[in-house]
Amino acid sequence: MIYTLATAGHIDHGKSTLVKALTGINPDRLPEEQQREMTIDLGFAWFDLDDETEVGIVDVPGHERFIRNMISGVGGIDYVLFIVAADDGWMPQSQEHLEILDFLGHKHGAVVITKVDLVREEWIELVEEDIRGKIEGSFLEGAPIFKFSSRGSRGLEEILDHLKGVLPGLPERYNPQKPRLYIDRVFSLTGIGTVVTGTMRDGSFKIGDEVRIISSGRTARIKSIQTFKQQREVSFQGVRTALSLTGVSKEEITRGDCLAVPDQWQGTRNVALRVSLSDLNHIPLSHNRKVTVLIGTTEIESSARVFKEDDFSKSDSGVCIFEFENRIMARLGDSLILRYPTPDILVGGGVVTDVDLSRFIRRDKGMRKFYFERRLDSVRELIVSELRKYKTREAGRLLEASNLHDDDINGAAKDLIESGEVEKYGNYLITAEYKISLFDKIIDYLKKFHADHPSRRGVSKSEITSKLKLEQAVIDFAVKQLQIEGRINISNNLLSMSEHETSLKPQQQKIRQDILDQLAVPDLMTPTRKEIEKNMHQIREVLNYLIQSGEVIELSDGILYRSEDFDEIKHTVTDLIRKNGSVEVKDIKNAFGLTRKYTIPILEYLDRQGFTRREGDKRVLNE
Repeated sequence: MIYTLATAGHIDHGKSTLVKALTGINPDRLPEEQQREMTIDLGFAWFDLDDETEVGIVDVPGHERFIRNMISGVGGIDYVLFIVAADDGWMPQSQEHLEILDFLGHKHGAVVITKVDLVREEWIELVEEDIRGKIEGSFLEGAPIFKFSSRGSRGLEEILDHLKGVLPGLPERYNPQKPRLYIDRVFSLTGIGTVVTGTMRDGSFKIGDEVRIISSGRTARIKSIQTFKQQREVSFQGVRTALSLTGVSKEEITRGDCLAVPDQWQGTRNVALRVSLSDLNHIPLSHNRKVTVLIGTTEIESSARVFKEDDFSKSDSGVCIFEFENRIMARLGDSLILRYPTPDILVGGGVVTDVDLSRFIRRDKGMRKFYFERRLDSVRELIVSELRKYKTREAGRLLEASNLHDDDINGAAKDLIESGEVEKYGNYLITAEYKISLFDKIIDYLKKFHADHPSRRGVSKSEITSKLKLEQAVIDFAVKQLQIEGRINISNNLLSMSEHETSLKPQQQKIRQDILDQLAVPDLMTPTRKEIEKNMHQIREVLNYLIQSGEVIELSDGILYRSEDFDEIKHTVTDLIRKNGSVEVKDIKNAFGLTRKYTIPILEYLDRQGFTRREGDKRVLNE
C-alpha cells in the first residue's frame, strides 16, 4: 500500500529536517533552498514504512511568500504532520497553514514539536498546552503530539510507530475512476521527452492512455510512468507521479495545468462556491473584488461575484461566483482557496457547489439559496438537485462534473426511479415533480394557442420543443403520456386539446367568404394560393382552415378549388374514362377548356388520392 503525507507549519520550524530523518532524503531539491536552508518550492521524499507499506512525503514551504506552493502541495494527501518548533512556538504561518488545511477538508494528522533539544522541558510543556488551544475546533483537535529533535533522533521511533499504526486504519481512498493530475513541474529529458509531475487524484492513468490538457484542450499520450523513481505500468491514486508524454512539447504545458481523460468531463469556466472567510485575517469579500483562486496547482485570477443577499462584512460565510478566462478542472465538492493578489493574503476557502452556471443575477435569491444549501454528501440529493437545475438530463451525463463513481450515480438514479421520485424516458431523466410542471406547461401552451388561433388544428411538436427549450425526446415522452391520459390529441404530427374544434373568429368569417367568392369562377381557372395571399391581408390562417376543414382542395403548385367544384371535375373525369376507357392530358384540356397549369395538377391529385392510376400517358380508374 502507498500513502502520501505532507508536512505543514511555519518557516524554519524543521519540516525538511524531519522529512530527512524519516526518509534519508533531503527534500530541498533546489540549490537556492539548500544554500538558504529554506524550502521555496515543493520537496519530495519517500521511504518504506515496512515490507508492505510505501510512504511518500510532500515537504511544503513555510515562508509566507511561498504559501501558494504550500497550497499546491497539500492536495490529495492522506495524512498531515503539522510542525511547530519548540523555540518559536505557534507562529502566524502556523495559523495560516492550519486554516488552509481545514479549508481543503483534511481529516487526519498529528502534531510534531521539533527542536526540543533547544529548550527546557517546562517550556515544551507550555508550547504543547498552547498548541492544544490553537488546534481546538480544527481537524487536528485531539490529535497526538510528538516531540522530535534531529540530535539523537529523539522521538523518531515514536513517530514511525504511530504511522505504522494509524496509516493502515485510515479510510480507504474513494476512487471515482475520474483521474486528474495537477501539474507542479514540467521539464524535458534527453531520450525521454516532455515530463510532468504532480500528485495523482481520483483515479489512475496507465501507459498508452490519451490525456487532455484542460486549459488548452490539447491531447498527449502517456509514454511512461514513474513513482518513487520506479517505473510503473499504472499510476496510483494519491501518489506523487511523473509522466513522460508524447505529442506535446514542454512549452505547451505549464505548472498549474491539469491532465484528465478526454472522454470525461473537461472542466468549467465558472464555479459557485460556498465560501467561509479566514478567522486569521478577517477580511470581507466584496463584489467584483479581484481574487486569486487556487485548486491543486492551478492559480487563476477572477472577480468575486457576490449575491446581494450576502454581506461578508457581517457574516463569515456565503456564496460567490467566479468566472475564468480558461477552463479549470474543478468538480462538485472540490475545495478551493481564495487569496487577495495584492497584498497576498488569505481570504478564505470555498467548496464547489455548482459548475457551468447560467447568467449571474445578483438579486436572484432562489439561485443563491440553491448554491448555498445544495447537499454534497448525498448522491440522491445531488441527482435531484441537478435535475431541478437542468429540468432534464441525459443519463450518461448525470453528475458528470462530480467526484462520484458512475456505479454510485447509476445506483442512486435507479433507486430514485424505483421510488417514483424520478422518471426515465429513453435516455433522459426528469423528476416526478417536474413532470407535472412540464405537463401543465404543455397544456397551458395548447390552450393559449387554441384561444389565439381557433382556426388551426394544432401545434407541431417541434414548435413546442422550441418554445419550452427542451430536448425532443423529453417532449415526446410528455406528449405520449398526455395522449394516453386522453388530455390531448395527435393528428398528422399536430398536437391539440382533446376538446378542441376548429372555428373562425368573427372577423375571419368575412375573409373566409371572400376566399370562396374568389374561387367561384365558371371557367375553373381559379387564382392560386400565392395570388390570393398577395391580394388579401392575414389570409393564410383562414385559407389553411378551409383546406383542413375540406371546404377547399389544394393541388400541387398552389392550385385551389372549392370542394363542390372539384367534385364536379371528378365526376366529369369519371364519365370520360368510363366512356373511353382512359383519358390523357389533352382530353381534360378539351373537356374543361383548361391549360396544362390546371390539368396536370388535377390528374396528379386524383392519382395521389387513389382515384385514378397512371399507365404511360393515360389514366384509368383505379378499380
